[in-house]
Parts: sequence; structure tokens; C-alpha cells
Amino acid sequence: MPTATPTSTHSGDERANGPADQDLYDARYFDAELHRDHWFKNNAAKRARRWDAVRTMLDLKQTDRVLEIGCAAGEHALRIAAEARAVVGIDLAPAAIDRARRRAAERAIDNVEFDTADAADLGRWPGASFDKVAAIDFVEHVDDATLARILAEVHRVLVPGGRLAIYTPCATHYVEWL
Repeated sequence: MPTATPTSTHSGDERANGPADQDLYDARYFDAELHRDHWFKNNAAKRARRWDAVRTMLDLKQTDRVLEIGCAAGEHALRIAAEARAVVGIDLAPAAIDRARRRAAERAIDNVEFDTADAADLGRWPGASFDKVAAIDFVEHVDDATLARILAEVHRVLVPGGRLAIYTPCATHYVEWL
């Protein structure tokens, strides 16, 4: 995985991102680097553990409308779609959204939509639009100020009593301890 500065393109703060950050999440990243298998890792086990944790945190219901922020190429949003009424996956990288849309079309999954959007500005959705919000392998890509803006927006778009599930692969990340 490429080395990213604390404010990558997933941060949604384009003012803080330079051209090098924009290049991190290009088509090559989503085709060759994202979830790339490594000889020294058991990726299948790691992915299964992540999915089990995400499913437990989300506690999905067939009536749920779910927002996934930082959806990348749609892996998780497509899995969530099998257990929810509707899923919206957003990412700031157009290359990611192109791939996610293609995957959904290839699999004929019609209760998921993907859009290029800034997780720190969810203004296109009114308050209380989603029952659940997922941030899977996302928060470690944003700085604290951006995360604060994202969390405020997530709070706004969640229904009262809604659920936010945050998963990060870094067990020592402060959000993981929460």
C-alpha cells in the first residue's frame, strides 16, 4: 500500500492536499494496490475477520439504509447491500467510484449507488437519511480536524439512535480503542 500523508484524498479537505496526494488514489491504486495479496500475510483470514467485525458493529437489518464513507472500489458496500434495503457508497476518488459502479453492474446489484463525494460535506443528504454509517479502513486516512467535520456530518445524517461503525486495520489507532 502506498505511503500516505495524514491528509490523503480520502480526507475530503482538498485545500490541504497537494498533487502528490491526489496521485495516491488513482486508477492504479484501486486496480493493483488496494487489498493486494502479500506472501507474508493471510489476507483471506484478515478480510474474513474484518467483515465479521463490520457485520457485528453494523447489526444490519433488511430495512436499513446505509451510507459507507470512503467506500473505495465498493467491496464492503456491495456486501452490505445483500443485508440492507439500500446502500450509498461515497469516495472522493473518481477512479474508486468508477470501479464500484462497474462491480455493482456486473453483479446486478440494484440497491446500491455510488457517488463521488466528500465525507466532510454530506449536504446533499438531509438530516436523518441513514440508519447506519460505515467507515471501513477509512479513519486512518484523515487528520483529526477532518475527522471531526466528518463525524459532525455523520451525526447529522444518522437517524436518532442510528449506528456508526468504524473499522481500522490498525489496532493501536485511537479510534480502534473507542
